[in-house]
Amino acid sequence: ALLKELATYLKRQKTEVFWACCKHLDWRCRNL
Repeated sequence: ALLKELATYLKRQKTEVFWACCKHLDWRCRNL
């Protein structure tokens, strides 16, 4: 259970970082 929660947390962190990057590099995000 703990591993699953940790994996979910890491995935959410990665997604937040990804979208933060997208906001800064909007044109690059549109090309994905």
